[in-house]
Amino acid sequence: MPQPATPVHVSPSERKRLEACVRRTSTPQALAQRVRMILLRADGVGPASVARRLGCAVSTVDKWSARWRQRPYLESLLDAPRSGRPPSIDLETRCEIVKIACSRPDGSKAPLREVWTLDAIATELHARTGILVSRSSVHRVLQARGLRPHRVRPWLHSPDPDFRPKVRRICELYLDPPK
Repeated sequence: MPQPATPVHVSPSERKRLEACVRRTSTPQALAQRVRMILLRADGVGPASVARRLGCAVSTVDKWSARWRQRPYLESLLDAPRSGRPPSIDLETRCEIVKIACSRPDGSKAPLREVWTLDAIATELHARTGILVSRSSVHRVLQARGLRPHRVRPWLHSPDPDFRPKVRRICELYLDPPK
């Protein structure tokens, strides 16, 4: 004999939020379907009936109902953040690539478009830091920031000898802020 389904409770204020979410045309369909599951379950419809009505598996209805019971808020029905692939070039190296692309070597007065190619930036990065990156990696870093070595306007660099450690510390604060 099958076990009776555990009911789902939705507070009146949360029901208003859920119903508004379903009515919005900009709501992603996956979220709208999860909200419909919870609303139907709150109205006393069993998991098998909900699954049939919405065209999904009973295990899916059970999964989202259980998540709702743990945290009865609309936000619990959102997708969990995905980690993705970690960056292959760290932030400090990216900043160094941008710094090189926006500077002139050895006080050269030549326009930047005559100074830097992608290969030249990669070579200069290796000379300064010992880090090897490909030409295409340099291109991706510069492109992500909307920079083109042949059309870059220079920006200020500090003559402070402790500039790099200070920048590193600031980057660390951005990446791992204190509570």
